[in-house]
Amino acid sequence: MNIYLHNGQEQFGPYSEEDVRGWIESGNVTGEFQFFIEGQSTEWALVHGSFLMPVHSLSPEENFQKLVRTIQEEFELLRNQKKSFIGKMFDGPKKPLDECSVMVVFQEGKKEYGPYRLEYAISYDNIDTAHSIRIEGTNTTFKFPKMRQMWEQALLTSKQSKKLEKFGLTVEGIEITNIQAIDAIQRLDEAHKIIKDTKKALDELKPPTPTLKKKMKELGIDPSEVKTRADARKLIEDQIIYNRCIELSISIPEGCTSEMAVSLIEKKEACIAKSNQKKEKEESIARLQAKGIHLNLPINDEELEDIIEYGPPSHEQIFEYNKLMSEFHQKLGIEFKPYGKKETANHSSDSIQFSIDMLDDVICGIESWDDEVDSQFVQGEDCYDLSRTPTQEEWLEIRRALAKLIMKEEHIGDDQVIRRILKKCCPGMKIKKEKY
Repeated sequence: MNIYLHNGQEQFGPYSEEDVRGWIESGNVTGEFQFFIEGQSTEWALVHGSFLMPVHSLSPEENFQKLVRTIQEEFELLRNQKKSFIGKMFDGPKKPLDECSVMVVFQEGKKEYGPYRLEYAISYDNIDTAHSIRIEGTNTTFKFPKMRQMWEQALLTSKQSKKLEKFGLTVEGIEITNIQAIDAIQRLDEAHKIIKDTKKALDELKPPTPTLKKKMKELGIDPSEVKTRADARKLIEDQIIYNRCIELSISIPEGCTSEMAVSLIEKKEACIAKSNQKKEKEESIARLQAKGIHLNLPINDEELEDIIEYGPPSHEQIFEYNKLMSEFHQKLGIEFKPYGKKETANHSSDSIQFSIDMLDDVICGIESWDDEVDSQFVQGEDCYDLSRTPTQEEWLEIRRALAKLIMKEEHIGDDQVIRRILKKCCPGMKIKKEKY
């Protein structure tokens, strides 16, 4: 690993990691130096707080306080630093990120949208391929890479400022960028998590709490033999698992671990749940049939739930449904046999009403179709040139096929489906699609 050093005036190196660590230990290289790793780094970074600094055997709390001091020192260095050339990207002084807004022209449509807050806009879909971007209130446009630099170099937000202050850091009067704030908060969060995890681990080594002792007694475990909270929790968990296996009549194989036992419990519970669902369904069917409601079995769960919730179709609904179905088939020249109890079984009052409403719309649609037959077939915005004019019978078959699609609410605008209908109804015909 080749490392270059910079003291603010001159650049030195490359040096080995071992040499640099030695100079840091001796004090010849201080935290104010910056370093750059050949082939890895993309920018210069402060030695202070980096992996090059020596690690001492401190408690998590001491390490955390040391980190707070290190980050505060890094911030103090920023107070006296000259503004970087990237600062010139802003018209005037740098702004906090949560006060920066941009206007965006996306590739699609070439229309300007916004204003968007920069802190959110940086993550928008397709923002990296935007046609142009500009800061709200200015006329200068730029592309996404410059927007990302702006995001990195904008000052920290009020939310970031409050979080850093909560950790005991002073940020007022220092030009801390958003990206520097993100890095500092991440390091502090990780150190704080170590403190919490360490405290939790140490707590688990303490004697069981009164609540744990009470739970162990309830499960038939002697608390006097248990030394730590971790052991108590493990014994309680294992006993609960064992008791559940006994309750479900699960035979526990020799050498069975807690994880294996939990898996056996989950499988047995899933089997019981499936059996209960089947039993409930059978009982629901029996109750409906006892009320004189005709059902075609087997019936799917969704249909059964609808009938339970909305009730079966009324005589008036069945009459209206038959009337419209008869009209629908008549329009298409197809014979129709009225539906009775058997045909309308498994329909709820709600589903039959939906069918009635849809039939009404479909019949209106059929009536609006042009009866005139020619060598062009129009569907929506598409027009198909046909190699010959369909016969009246072929045209009627096309209409029937389309009507069935509408009834099922399926693929009515699908080009492949339309072509398949035309080829099926008009054998040997050549079809060419044109934009209508």
